[in-house]
Amino acid sequence: MKVSKSELTALLKQVFEGLGFACGEHENAANMIVWAQMSGLDGLSELARGLPYLVAQPHIPLQCVADDEAHAVLDAGGSSGLNCADVAINLAYVKALASGSSSVTVLNCHNRKLLGKAIMDCGDRAMACMMYWSDASDPTLKHTLSIAPHSTTGVLPRYTLNRVKQQSNVGQLHQQSLFIHCSSQWQQLEELLSSVLYPRQEELNVIEPETMRDNYRCALSHGLTMEKDLWQRLQELAEIVLVESSEQSRMGAGAK
Repeated sequence: MKVSKSELTALLKQVFEGLGFACGEHENAANMIVWAQMSGLDGLSELARGLPYLVAQPHIPLQCVADDEAHAVLDAGGSSGLNCADVAINLAYVKALASGSSSVTVLNCHNRKLLGKAIMDCGDRAMACMMYWSDASDPTLKHTLSIAPHSTTGVLPRYTLNRVKQQSNVGQLHQQSLFIHCSSQWQQLEELLSSVLYPRQEELNVIEPETMRDNYRCALSHGLTMEKDLWQRLQELAEIVLVESSEQSRMGAGAK
């Protein structure tokens, strides 16, 4: 079925409000999913995979494991990246402002692909940013999203999926980890990216910024394709907000 950007965004805002996301957070979560879908990053598929966990445990407190001037390690406790995107990206950004470069590792994090919009927002603040993660089902598959600093808004990131040679059990230990790096120097992140992907065996998928822009424009003009079952499930979750609102309205009706 086809839905418009505005229809999907409005529905997702209601869903995340019903799941208990705070004001502002439910809007950010909806926007990240819609942006990922429109840009060609399979935002709805990521949502469908993570939705059961979001419903069961929508808010797992983010724990700080380690923290210093340029580095931090956070533990998401098995929750979605939608819960920690702002904290993780903003923390990396602030640390890079102070020290020139920074790294933030988020342990036990799902739906990492949905943070693409957060990477773009960081680039809009004139900071180079890169994040990478190993595939949850195959640690030899490495996903990366990166963006160079720029002075104009709207520049999009680059996404790659590569198969790399597995050299140790490090990949297994970090199958649900997300690694975020920010730097005022794009060359520094390019060198880091090369080391992350070495030795690279195969480049499986690349979505260039221009392709993301074309995908976005196409989705804006022709709508978004999504599974009917997912749409119905989201509507069921959104009714939590609508029912609570109606009951509250009836309680207040006629009050003087």
